[in-house]
Amino acid sequence: MHGVYHNQNFLAAAEEVGLEWPEGAKRLQGKGYHAPVLSAETREYHAQSLRELEEAIPLVLPHLELPPTSNRGRVDRLTYACKCDSPRRFRISRTVAAQGGITCNVCGHEFAPE
Repeated sequence: MHGVYHNQNFLAAAEEVGLEWPEGAKRLQGKGYHAPVLSAETREYHAQSLRELEEAIPLVLPHLELPPTSNRGRVDRLTYACKCDSPRRFRISRTVAAQGGITCNVCGHEFAPE
Protein backbone atom coordinates (compact mmCIF):
# COMPACT_ATOMS: atom_id res chain seq x y z
CA MET A 1 0.00 0.00 0.00
CA HIS A 2 2.80 2.33 -0.87
CA GLY A 3 1.66 5.94 -0.81
CA VAL A 4 -1.98 5.09 -0.04
CA TYR A 5 -3.35 7.06 2.90
CA HIS A 6 -6.29 4.70 3.49
CA ASN A 7 -4.02 1.72 4.18
CA GLN A 8 -4.32 -1.11 6.71
CA ASN A 9 -3.30 1.26 9.53
CA PHE A 10 -6.22 3.52 8.58
CA LEU A 11 -8.55 0.52 8.52
CA ALA A 12 -7.31 -0.65 11.94
CA ALA A 13 -8.01 2.81 13.39
CA ALA A 14 -11.48 2.80 11.78
CA GLU A 15 -12.19 -0.59 13.34
CA GLU A 16 -11.25 0.78 16.78
CA VAL A 17 -14.14 3.26 16.55
CA GLY A 18 -16.70 0.73 15.28
CA LEU A 19 -16.29 0.85 11.52
CA GLU A 20 -15.57 -2.12 9.29
CA TRP A 21 -14.67 -2.87 5.71
CA PRO A 22 -17.78 -4.18 3.89
CA GLU A 23 -17.69 -7.92 3.26
CA GLY A 24 -16.71 -8.64 -0.34
CA ALA A 25 -15.67 -5.03 -1.02
CA LYS A 26 -12.39 -4.55 -2.83
CA ARG A 27 -9.75 -1.92 -2.12
CA LEU A 28 -9.61 0.70 -4.84
CA GLN A 29 -6.29 1.30 -6.56
CA GLY A 30 -4.88 4.54 -5.18
CA LYS A 31 -7.60 4.88 -2.52
CA GLY A 32 -7.10 1.77 -0.41
CA TYR A 33 -9.67 1.18 2.33
CA HIS A 34 -11.34 4.56 1.80
CA ALA A 35 -14.97 3.73 2.66
CA PRO A 36 -15.43 1.71 5.85
CA VAL A 37 -19.02 1.55 7.17
CA LEU A 38 -20.65 1.27 10.59
CA SER A 39 -20.56 -2.29 11.85
CA ALA A 40 -23.88 -3.87 12.86
CA GLU A 41 -22.76 -3.85 16.51
CA THR A 42 -21.89 -0.14 16.39
CA ARG A 43 -25.16 0.71 14.63
CA GLU A 44 -27.11 -1.19 17.30
CA TYR A 45 -25.11 0.39 20.14
CA HIS A 46 -25.80 3.91 18.83
CA ALA A 47 -29.32 3.26 17.47
CA GLN A 48 -31.11 5.61 19.88
CA SER A 49 -28.64 8.44 19.29
CA LEU A 50 -28.87 7.95 15.52
CA ARG A 51 -32.69 8.14 15.67
CA GLU A 52 -32.50 11.32 17.74
CA LEU A 53 -30.07 12.89 15.28
CA GLU A 54 -32.27 11.94 12.30
CA GLU A 55 -35.15 13.78 13.98
CA ALA A 56 -33.14 16.82 15.13
CA ILE A 57 -31.04 17.57 12.04
CA PRO A 58 -33.95 18.67 9.79
CA LEU A 59 -35.19 20.97 12.58
CA VAL A 60 -31.81 22.61 13.23
CA LEU A 61 -30.16 22.65 9.81
CA PRO A 62 -32.26 25.47 8.27
CA HIS A 63 -31.26 27.76 11.15
CA LEU A 64 -27.50 27.23 10.99
CA GLU A 65 -25.22 29.88 9.56
CA LEU A 66 -22.04 28.66 7.98
CA PRO A 67 -18.89 30.44 9.12
CA PRO A 68 -17.06 32.44 6.47
CA THR A 69 -14.57 30.35 4.53
CA SER A 70 -10.87 31.00 4.85
CA ASN A 71 -7.62 29.49 3.68
CA ARG A 72 -6.57 28.64 7.24
CA GLY A 73 -5.28 25.10 7.30
CA ARG A 74 -4.95 25.01 3.53
CA VAL A 75 -1.41 24.48 2.38
CA ASP A 76 -0.27 26.91 -0.29
CA ARG A 77 1.94 24.87 -2.58
CA LEU A 78 4.18 25.87 -5.46
CA THR A 79 4.37 24.00 -8.75
CA TYR A 80 7.95 23.28 -9.77
CA ALA A 81 9.08 22.09 -13.22
CA CYS A 82 12.37 21.03 -14.78
CA LYS A 83 13.72 21.98 -18.23
CA CYS A 84 13.14 18.62 -19.94
CA ASP A 85 11.44 18.70 -23.39
CA SER A 86 8.39 17.32 -21.60
CA PRO A 87 8.92 18.96 -18.20
CA ARG A 88 8.26 16.94 -15.10
CA ARG A 89 6.21 18.81 -12.50
CA PHE A 90 5.42 18.45 -8.83
CA ARG A 91 3.83 20.52 -6.09
CA ILE A 92 5.89 21.48 -3.06
CA SER A 93 5.32 23.57 0.06
CA ARG A 94 7.10 26.91 0.36
CA THR A 95 8.99 25.78 3.46
CA VAL A 96 10.35 22.67 1.75
CA ALA A 97 11.27 24.68 -1.37
CA ALA A 98 13.19 27.14 0.82
CA GLN A 99 15.45 24.34 2.09
CA GLY A 100 17.40 24.24 -1.18
CA GLY A 101 17.40 23.29 -4.83
CA ILE A 102 16.10 20.04 -6.30
CA THR A 103 17.87 18.78 -9.39
CA CYS A 104 16.28 16.78 -12.21
CA ASN A 105 18.35 13.67 -12.89
CA VAL A 106 17.08 13.57 -16.51
CA CYS A 107 17.96 17.08 -17.81
CA GLY A 108 20.43 17.99 -15.06
CA HIS A 109 18.76 21.33 -14.31
CA GLU A 110 17.18 22.44 -11.05
CA PHE A 111 13.43 22.37 -10.77
CA ALA A 112 12.09 25.93 -10.63
CA PRO A 113 8.71 27.48 -9.81
CA GLU A 114 6.44 27.89 -12.81
